[in-house]
Amino acid sequence: MLPKSLGLAVVPFEVSISDNESHLVRLLIPFDALEAHEESFMPLTTAEPRATSYSAWEPEIRAVLPEVSVEVRGELCELKATLRTLLQMQVGTTIPISEPSEVELFAEADSIAVGRYGAFDGFKAMQFIRFREDKS
Repeated sequence: MLPKSLGLAVVPFEVSISDNESHLVRLLIPFDALEAHEESFMPLTTAEPRATSYSAWEPEIRAVLPEVSVEVRGELCELKATLRTLLQMQVGTTIPISEPSEVELFAEADSIAVGRYGAFDGFKAMQFIRFREDKS
């Protein structure tokens, strides 16, 4: 019996003895034995030259790209609660939060900006302090 802590790669082979008889053979190879040959298992890659000219449809894509919808959300705070507390919540439950010093803005699941929390023209607002990545 092999110890459970031993990492193994399992390589299955089907061996056919005749038209009616075949068997599945599983070759077990310890990961430690494979690591010494890691480079030979990696696929060969070649760097493709980057196109110096843009295709004819590139301007059209740039024109419609700003109209693509994405989910954007602002995160005011993060709360830790027990499952019991969450299960006791109901419509009308109020969760007190302190005014955040910073607010984080997300596009889909990625953080894209950090800002200050405040008010502008009578509305709660976020003023950008910095962006995580270049927006272009």
